[in-house]
Amino acid sequence: MLGFAIAIWQISKVKRAADAARDATLGLAQRVRSRELLAKLGDAHTHLEAARDHVGRGERQIAVIRLELSSGCAIDAREISRTLGVSQQDLYLLVFELSDLTGRLAGMPDPLTAHPGLIPLQLRLRKTSEILQRILARSRYQYDIGED
Repeated sequence: MLGFAIAIWQISKVKRAADAARDATLGLAQRVRSRELLAKLGDAHTHLEAARDHVGRGERQIAVIRLELSSGCAIDAREISRTLGVSQQDLYLLVFELSDLTGRLAGMPDPLTAHPGLIPLQLRLRKTSEILQRILARSRYQYDIGED
């Protein structure tokens, strides 16, 4: 009887340890995904800012490529956020806005700096950058990512 009680106690002890290990693994996986999300959002912002600079210099082709890269990073971030179970509405809107800006910019003739739609496009690029900065700041706060 005593041996049976000890065996049950050891089994429950092993089960608690296994549960703790599983919880730690899941927590670590979520932390890795949240950092990956922040990295993708940071990359999207870097590409968007580079695109803004190229638009200002009239370099349409390079700006289009940088906007496409930014959009790709935003799509990746949206998929990562889906696995984290967080709201993706802002990221869907961001991807749509980046795609629309890419199409508009690609359709503008050269010289870009002489096009009458350049100023409104630059204003939309700045607004999109601000939206992306807010998403990034909210994600940093949401996941409480700081120095370890």
